[in-house]
Amino acid sequence: MPALSLETFAFLCLAAVAGVVTDAVWSILLYRRPFQLSRTVSQKRLAALARRLDRHRRSESVRFWRGILLAGFAFTAGGCAGTLLGWLSAMTPHGWLVVAAAVAWTADHRAVFLPGRAILYEAEHSGAIAAADILRAMGAPTTPERHAVYRTAVGLCARAFVRRLVAPVLAAALGGLPLLLAWIWLDALLRGLETDEAAQGAVRRGVERLHALVAWLPVRVAGLAIAVAAMPVPGGRPLAALAAALPARLDAGPLPATAAALGVTLGNAGRWIGTGRVRLEANDLRRAMGLFIAGAVVNSLSIAATALVLFAAAG
Repeated sequence: MPALSLETFAFLCLAAVAGVVTDAVWSILLYRRPFQLSRTVSQKRLAALARRLDRHRRSESVRFWRGILLAGFAFTAGGCAGTLLGWLSAMTPHGWLVVAAAVAWTADHRAVFLPGRAILYEAEHSGAIAAADILRAMGAPTTPERHAVYRTAVGLCARAFVRRLVAPVLAAALGGLPLLLAWIWLDALLRGLETDEAAQGAVRRGVERLHALVAWLPVRVAGLAIAVAAMPVPGGRPLAALAAALPARLDAGPLPATAAALGVTLGNAGRWIGTGRVRLEANDLRRAMGLFIAGAVVNSLSIAATALVLFAAAG
């Protein structure tokens, strides 16, 4: 694949900061229409395949390993597609532009902020039941109770922060197009299963397990970014977020760092994460979106700074 110079990647990360701020401000301040969730044709077909693989005449362990294999297939297919695209772009005089465009396209800032803004708007204008319906459509079911809606919404934005912002840029930095597309395909498979109410069995749990393993490093990087970003947030607790970021459970994702940074408790009864307030309000969701805006900027700047330092050290 074409070589992506550290100088080029640093420039791309710095340019991404402007996109983060622009998309976030637009999403939070100007969003006033119902949130629409759409799935691609491939996501629908993969969800249908997962339902067929999850037939109950097989044992749960067999169906779980089928999910692992399905996720492995998506990850491998994405890596092969990235390798092929890198090989084709190597034939062009400016092949690195393909990598830069792929990173800019897949780092989806609005996936973090648009759902949060939509939930705020629905909860304040149509009630908690309408907001809970939006969360259910996005694969994050919750009870139609105001505090539970805001807890679930903060958790949804935190996961999107890792999966749609931190992980793509980190994957491109570490493995170029092959690792970037491998992550995108694996994450798209899981999103398709999350938004399919019928795909709730052992196959999905297998996909979630492999997804969590691949996301181990992005979750830690996101936790560090959240800890730094908590400093300008009102009531932010950066030291608590830093302590919660590294030893988090594999399936907890970025929730421990987010809960510690905001001083709240996330999750639901039976699976609480954090030791702060349980009764979240609309202002807590606004603080969370501000935290992720700052976290996205910190993530981009830190990778850009690292790239510039390495580039300078290499001469």
